[in-house]
Amino acid sequence: MALVVAKKELLDLVRDWRTLVALVLVPLILLPLLFIALPLFLEGEIEELDSIQLNVVVQLSEEDDFPEALDTLLQGANISLLFEQLEPGQGNLSE
Repeated sequence: MALVVAKKELLDLVRDWRTLVALVLVPLILLPLLFIALPLFLEGEIEELDSIQLNVVVQLSEEDDFPEALDTLLQGANISLLFEQLEPGQGNLSE
C-alpha cells in the first residue's frame, strides 16, 4: 500500500514541472550566485572597516599602568590611544 502511494506521489512530482524547477534549477542557480556575491560583499566591508580610524581615551589613575600586552596588540590596528590621568579620588571622567 505504501509503495503504491509513494509511486503515485513520485509520478505527480515528475508531472508538475514547476516543482521540478523549484527543487532542481533554483538551487543550481542561486547557490553559485551566493558563493560568488558573498565574498565580494564581504571584501568591500573589510576595506571599509580598514579605513576607519578609532580614537580611544584610556583613563588611568596614578597607580595604574596600561597593560603592555594590550598595547602591543593595538599597535597594528587603526587605533589611536589617548592617555588621560585621573585626579586623585576621581573614579572616572564622567564624575
